[in-house]
Amino acid sequence: MRIAFAFTWLFNPNVGGTERVTDLLARELAQRGHEIYYIYTVKRSSDSEYNYPTNNIYFIEERTFLSSQGELILCKYLIDNKIDVVINQGGLMGTCMNFANLPVSCKSLTVIHFDPHYGLDSLFGELSKLRNTSLSERVKRIYRVFAYPYRKRKLRDYLKSLYSYWNEKSDRIVLLSNSYVPNFIGLCPNVCRDRLTAISNPVSFPISYNINNKSNIILWVGRMDFRQKRPDLMVKVWAKAFFKLPEWRLVMIGDGPMFDSVKNMSRGIPRIELHGRQLSQPYFESAKICASTSAIEGLPMTLLEAISQGAVPIAFDSYASVRDIIKNEEQLVTPYNIDEYVKKLVELADNMSLQERLRKKGYRIAECFSVKNIADNWEELLYSVIS
Repeated sequence: MRIAFAFTWLFNPNVGGTERVTDLLARELAQRGHEIYYIYTVKRSSDSEYNYPTNNIYFIEERTFLSSQGELILCKYLIDNKIDVVINQGGLMGTCMNFANLPVSCKSLTVIHFDPHYGLDSLFGELSKLRNTSLSERVKRIYRVFAYPYRKRKLRDYLKSLYSYWNEKSDRIVLLSNSYVPNFIGLCPNVCRDRLTAISNPVSFPISYNINNKSNIILWVGRMDFRQKRPDLMVKVWAKAFFKLPEWRLVMIGDGPMFDSVKNMSRGIPRIELHGRQLSQPYFESAKICASTSAIEGLPMTLLEAISQGAVPIAFDSYASVRDIIKNEEQLVTPYNIDEYVKKLVELADNMSLQERLRKKGYRIAECFSVKNIADNWEELLYSVIS
């Protein structure tokens, strides 16, 4: 089968979660004999830093792709290369809509890599957050709070329109968890239920049962942004927890637009380290606990990677799929209760037997998300679509 993965950016797994899961799936499907193609529309400086699993890489400049000629250019490429299926990884991006306008000979799958509500439930918290202490920012916050009803309505209308489009154009719409089906149907009540399916992300790393190198490290991994990953909340948690955990340190890895803001927030707080963008696996291998503060996720790679390396996760219960990975109330915190987070984090850090019990349970869960199991699900879907 000839399978084309399509997205705004090229699938460099060192850049983002969507890129990483695509790379894993593409490699596994290639090993099974499928021919893999990549299509993308925006170049990044990091594109050349990785050895991709295919040489069939096609770039269409975004301005051209979104023009009246873009659909014709894409269709010609797909027909010329006899592509069977296009897997559009940009299900939340209007700029990816042309990836569903395909020739009759080619099937279209659209993947939504987040909760279909995509921030509707956390929008007020994002808009009302004071991003710095300046007078101008205080005035801007007042404006944002007053604009909240308009912004929420605009986001809801955008999601409804986008999902209606995918329902019309896609042969299948793929969510990351069955727990997201009600949210999608709520925004797209006319969806053809047979077109809607759920396939999880695979875990990135081989499961490591070696805990000899574990240290008293609480690890936070993610993009430094205040909408999705909420590193600011992690700093607030640690500011209250550090004196209760004198033998522990917080390590935060990741880059993003709010890195400097997080760095400024961290000043004067003991035993907190910001390491910027790094390869995450060595950090998971050495950490005993992985702390997540995300408000929005699809199926969080950070938590999957944590349990595969024996780092016990703790997270806000702020999106439905978190319970696909974390099954215990000791590890789930009411959104966005800082004091409760501190209490549960300290209890987890102080209880080695609890850590070991949850670590073993995490390993069993990680095995369910192996690349082989997830690729089996994808192959079943792909063959059903083209048959």
